[in-house]
Amino acid sequence: MEAAPQGKRYDNVERARVEKALRGALRFRNAIIRASPLALIALDAEGKVTMWSPAAERIFGWSKKEMLGRPFSAAFEVRPGESTAILERREPFEAMTGIELQRRRKDGSVIDISLSTAPLYGTRGDFTGTMVVAEDITERRRAEEALNASKKQVESILESISDAF
Repeated sequence: MEAAPQGKRYDNVERARVEKALRGALRFRNAIIRASPLALIALDAEGKVTMWSPAAERIFGWSKKEMLGRPFSAAFEVRPGESTAILERREPFEAMTGIELQRRRKDGSVIDISLSTAPLYGTRGDFTGTMVVAEDITERRRAEEALNASKKQVESILESISDAF
């Protein structure tokens, strides 16, 4: 039996090392996706969902199975055309951060979210889609509104007192 040439053995060892590193990177990426409290959503170039994280399921109420292959933006709009208007305001393939808007959950309830996006590129540098990160800020928004209402109430009371004197 003939021994494998030295170069061939090196290629197999190198390939095994690269495959092991890729498996480790994939496990690391999957752990980040599962642990994130933020919705992590990947869209293809046509805006259809290709990745839907557990946090996206929790925030929006739709399962991964229900969302894969479905267009993302229009499905959740509270104000029709809002997503298109936002996209038209930006430069093509530009990352966006902290866009606050309302979206509809599967159960029909409306939530406030902060949305950030970044373009995804293929190995040849061609645009392949968009990464979306969404945070449910509904409770924070309600707390801010309650605080503002309290401030106005206090200002009104102070104004009434000063008018009395």
